[in-house]
Amino acid sequence: GMPRATKVLIVDTRIALRFVLCLLGSGSASTIEKVQSAAIMRGIHKEISWLIAQQGCDTKIRITAAKTLCNIGTSNPAASSCILQDISWSPTCHEASKMMLKRLSLDDQKQTPLSNDASTWMEMIHAAGSSIERNALAAIAAALHNCIACKHDDDLYQIGKSIASDKLLCSNLMRYILPSSVIKPNGREESSSNKDVQTQDHSDDATEWIARLIESLSAIGILPFLYKSLGGSCPQDDRDTGITPEQLILLHCIGNSVEEYSRTLNTSLATGTNPLGGTSGDDDERILLTFEFLAKQWIAFR
Repeated sequence: GMPRATKVLIVDTRIALRFVLCLLGSGSASTIEKVQSAAIMRGIHKEISWLIAQQGCDTKIRITAAKTLCNIGTSNPAASSCILQDISWSPTCHEASKMMLKRLSLDDQKQTPLSNDASTWMEMIHAAGSSIERNALAAIAAALHNCIACKHDDDLYQIGKSIASDKLLCSNLMRYILPSSVIKPNGREESSSNKDVQTQDHSDDATEWIARLIESLSAIGILPFLYKSLGGSCPQDDRDTGITPEQLILLHCIGNSVEEYSRTLNTSLATGTNPLGGTSGDDDERILLTFEFLAKQWIAFR
């Protein structure tokens, strides 16, 4: 069984994370802001990101850590800027090679030593998604979304382009947007009525937060960059000759927001924000660029 020292460490970590999460969720706005600033100054966000990204991490620890990371950066521009600066989108090729070699050389019985280095958004998303911990995945996506939401104008657009240029991060977001049971249903589910399967809503909190993140990026005119990044060829190459599953998921996700926008356009429920570039400062130009890009893709696949 599990060594007693490990059990004690897990329990203590759970208690510590719940305590920080409680501090971040209670009190006045100024009190919460002070707690967020203190957490950033002590580098708690970096240590938490490392914890979330660990394969085999205790489920309750990962979920609480992800919620804590989300609360540290929510509605706090200074804290969110530090989080985005300290936590990279995905590991570099050199870092990925080092991690792979380290995992191959470690004995199964050995514990991975605690690190003060931050992990990446991709590693956190992949760890939660591959472990089928959807609540943790939702909190990670919410954390990224809320950090980006604190940005404005040109900073927001540059961050969006930076995310879209990271193929690993974008691919993992699309890969885990739906529960694995939807992608790989068992035989009994497959033999049921196809109509029932198609009309069933398979979305959960993780689906909603990843979709919200993607929609917010599209709303600042980033859709063409996201689409290219998810393609089979180099993102800088406009000569894509096929469409990938990730690109289909992206188009379906954005299609839903466009349909909702069109449906409420001339009603009292209208938001006035075009999901294809309506929140950017020069929204007309970016909307036109997005439409032009989509038109070219449609012509290419005719």
